[in-house]
Amino acid sequence: MKYGYEDGRRGTEAKFWTENRTLKIKIYGSDSGEDWITNLKAWPRKFGYHRGWYEEAKKLYIYIEKNIVLDEIAFVEVIGLSAGGAIGAIMCDLMFKTRAYMNLNVNLITVNSPSHGNKKRMRKPYNYKAMAHRGDIVRHLPILYSKPKVTKYGKFTWFWTAHNDTPEVWKQW
Repeated sequence: MKYGYEDGRRGTEAKFWTENRTLKIKIYGSDSGEDWITNLKAWPRKFGYHRGWYEEAKKLYIYIEKNIVLDEIAFVEVIGLSAGGAIGAIMCDLMFKTRAYMNLNVNLITVNSPSHGNKKRMRKPYNYKAMAHRGDIVRHLPILYSKPKVTKYGKFTWFWTAHNDTPEVWKQW
């Protein structure tokens, strides 16, 4: 299934499907003016998170909660690119605050993703892998947010090329 908005507003774009008792979620990065407005809503933080991405993550989480039967799920795999990675990380944090998701195994991979919150929010109760291209400066934004430890890939290239160069794990999804 594809997640999006029906009211003409673009917002966060994601695809999700179930496969072998695994809920797979792929969250895309910014590609419209609405997305960039969301990206600029970094302050004031909301519960220690980037305010704009928190609001998008909460909408996505509510949508998944309404449309997925948890009894059939044992694992959750989330991958997010750029702002989609930050939204995915916040969404996973929201999932672990609810009893229904606490017993699920969750894997999160962020690709060329910016930081999404303060240091307290970077500690994860699930399997979290952050990947960033060597030349990508986006992971350092917003300034003053905590930076996750990343696995670097790719040769150093100019920023825009680096940010749009995705590793095989993103392409395989």
